[in-house]
Amino acid sequence: MHRRRDDGPISVQPRALYPIVVLARAANVDTRLLRRLLRSSGVALVRAGRTLLVPLAEIEEKIPPLWRSIRALERIRADAGELPESGRPGRPDTGRTRKPQG
Repeated sequence: MHRRRDDGPISVQPRALYPIVVLARAANVDTRLLRRLLRSSGVALVRAGRTLLVPLAEIEEKIPPLWRSIRALERIRADAGELPESGRPGRPDTGRTRKPQG
């Protein structure tokens, strides 16, 4: 199994489903720990091939403290300037993109 590189901070708001690894990164916990927590709390996980997806509505409904923690972490990251202005996943501008000549 290949380990993916860290793509930087994420925003948990815009999508209905998130891969469990992305939510674990957002919550700053191990993926296996998050999976055990979700299953023990009755959160329905959706499998798409090898990927386990988590419906955010399930977390909000069944584990409100986790939902509040993830949201609080995202607010802290946004306030610290770690999220792009759009609030969507991505990396800050590294200056490698082409700029118009002129």
